[in-house]
Amino acid sequence: MHTDPVSPFPVSPDTRNFARAHKRRLSAEVLLDAVGDLTGIRDTFQGLPPNSRAVQTWNHKLSSEFLDAFGRPNASQECPCERERKSSVVQALHLMNSDSLQKKLASDKGRITALVKTGLPEPKLVTEIYLAAYNRLPDAGEMQAALRFFSTPGATRQTAAEDLAWALINSAEFVFNH
Repeated sequence: MHTDPVSPFPVSPDTRNFARAHKRRLSAEVLLDAVGDLTGIRDTFQGLPPNSRAVQTWNHKLSSEFLDAFGRPNASQECPCERERKSSVVQALHLMNSDSLQKKLASDKGRITALVKTGLPEPKLVTEIYLAAYNRLPDAGEMQAALRFFSTPGATRQTAAEDLAWALINSAEFVFNH
């Protein structure tokens, strides 16, 4: 038995008898929708109605750097349902450096800006961002680390909230199904 950093319960090493679910990276479409849910800004896809979700896309030719980086299936391949589930450097770099992701986090129409404008105290603001990202409350250590974003020299409430959300997006808890 060993412990999983995400779960407080011991984890069985049994991998043959379906004793537990294995962590796996979210599919490209689901991850893009999760980013859209957290930021409040969805990508638009040609030929689909406004506010369509990425899981509703049907064509690999629709333009999306995010979906391409995270391995959406190519319908022109022999088996159009095959997709690469392994993480790559391209994916990590995309989450860390994407201009598109930065624009979503900083958007005046996005969730982060709306939360900052409510004037909530910083602990409540952190809690709301955690709920949007993970659907759970931050523990004491996470709250303490998150509040440090707001005390960084030169940081504003807006930039601190954006940085916190970006850090959460780049975490294993956000990117992996567990």
